[in-house]
Amino acid sequence: MRTTDKRRGTALLAVLAVAMTPAAAEAQKKKAKALTKAQITKLIRAEIKKTKGPAGPAGTGGPSGAAGAAGPAGPTGPAGPSTPQTIADGSITTAKLADGSVLTGKIGDNTVTLAKLADDSVGSAEIVDGSVAVADLAPEARTSAAGVFRNAVSGDTITLTSTTPTVVATLTLPVGGPYVVFGKALASATSGEPGKITCDLVGVALSASDTATAGPLSDNALAGTVDAVALNTQMLVANSNPGAQVTLTCAPEAGGVVAPTTRLTHIKIIAVHLASQVNGPVTG
Repeated sequence: MRTTDKRRGTALLAVLAVAMTPAAAEAQKKKAKALTKAQITKLIRAEIKKTKGPAGPAGTGGPSGAAGAAGPAGPTGPAGPSTPQTIADGSITTAKLADGSVLTGKIGDNTVTLAKLADDSVGSAEIVDGSVAVADLAPEARTSAAGVFRNAVSGDTITLTSTTPTVVATLTLPVGGPYVVFGKALASATSGEPGKITCDLVGVALSASDTATAGPLSDNALAGTVDAVALNTQMLVANSNPGAQVTLTCAPEAGGVVAPTTRLTHIKIIAVHLASQVNGPVTG
């Protein structure tokens, strides 16, 4: 063994002697003088294993690697709840509706009122045969024959308790033109001192009128019986505009000091439109 190797071995053993007892360290020095290089290396490794210190702290982590590629898309989820849509009032105009797109089944009963119909938009062609009954017509529009108009059915009763003139019936002439108009009533006294009764048939703003007076009403009314007298008036209306009115006004007279209570029944105004029916019978 060369002197240099022995020195290196002695130096290494001296480093290891820090962890050995003094006696062990001295023994290693003596052995080192006679050991070969290989033997010294072997001894050093053996001592290193015996005197291995505790593990050092973990080093700092390295940088994060690049993100991997995205995975495949998952399955489509179920559809969410639908949101109801509202339509603002007046947003659907006539121009947005195709012809024939709104059918009868899509229109609620009584939803199309008179205010929603244009003038003259509903004629005979738009009315189904038999769909308009007598009960659907205004009283003045009800007729017993073509061109005959009456204010109401017979049987109406009005009681007059004073001598003040009272309008007992009104008829609106639905179409313009010439008319023959009749006014009728049956009068009877039910109390008081009966006298006469006068009724005036007047075409309002038509320059036509007629007056009928009947009576005196029977005194038998005071005894519990009723004797009725008829009042009949008639007039010719040369011409009228649609919507002209005819009224029947009646006023009883007192036969004595006590004013009578007068009952009128079967009150009627009947107008015959001469352009529609000439020389036809007038009944009722």
